[in-house]
Amino acid sequence: MEHKTEDLNRHQIIRKDARGCFVETKSDCFNIGKVHLEFATYDARQPTGQRQTNHVHIYIDVPEFLHLAQEALSGALHMRARQQRENNDSKPLYEHLGGTSAERFAQLGKPRPDGKSLSRIVNITVRISFVALQPAAMNALISSARTGP
Repeated sequence: MEHKTEDLNRHQIIRKDARGCFVETKSDCFNIGKVHLEFATYDARQPTGQRQTNHVHIYIDVPEFLHLAQEALSGALHMRARQQRENNDSKPLYEHLGGTSAERFAQLGKPRPDGKSLSRIVNITVRISFVALQPAAMNALISSARTGP
């Protein structure tokens, strides 16, 4: 089945790229009150259409996401990041735990082969480094996601 780029990006609000990975914010779950974040890794050496190597889909309730956005816009997130950096504290600034239970997979008729639930976690952490970095890099926040049983 051939996918057109417009179809694949129809729900994309914004995409942020990094080396070998990206995160997209999507609008396809607004109708159920969720913001959809898709984290993906890719290998640029692979042929077009086969480059993406891993995906983690995160679904955050809209009010929780808006609260996080307000913290970012108001500077509160930045102030907490600065405090954590000064204290050499590597705890996440933000963490969202989600996933799908084994029971829900069964209800959907798509149980996992191992019969387990699927955990989905997204973190925003502060880059804490002792290496001389450029000023912009010292303010870096790192968003990461992981999934597993």
